[in-house]
Amino acid sequence: MERVKGVLEALQKDKNLQEDLRDKDVLAAIDHWTGRNRLSTEEASRRFEENGRVRQVMSKLQRLQAESQAAGIGVPIMALLAGSTDPFHGYQAMHQATCQATPGGSS
Repeated sequence: MERVKGVLEALQKDKNLQEDLRDKDVLAAIDHWTGRNRLSTEEASRRFEENGRVRQVMSKLQRLQAESQAAGIGVPIMALLAGSTDPFHGYQAMHQATCQATPGGSS
């Protein structure tokens, strides 16, 4: 888990990445990559192959993905986008909201 935090720290300090994470094409590519909002095949191809910013960001995310897999967790995209070094950033609040929305749910 420490290696995941280390990658998140490095990505948080990467000024180019932080700037790229505000780019609409980069965010759309990340949403596609995570499955949150899939793009058409043509649009995904265009963004991933033709946009240098997207390619650079995805290359950096591969290291985070590898360390996350080694730690047995999903890629902490919410933490990355929030600039957090906590791999579980956002998940506790999401879990609590899900439990509260489920009849008889508890946290």
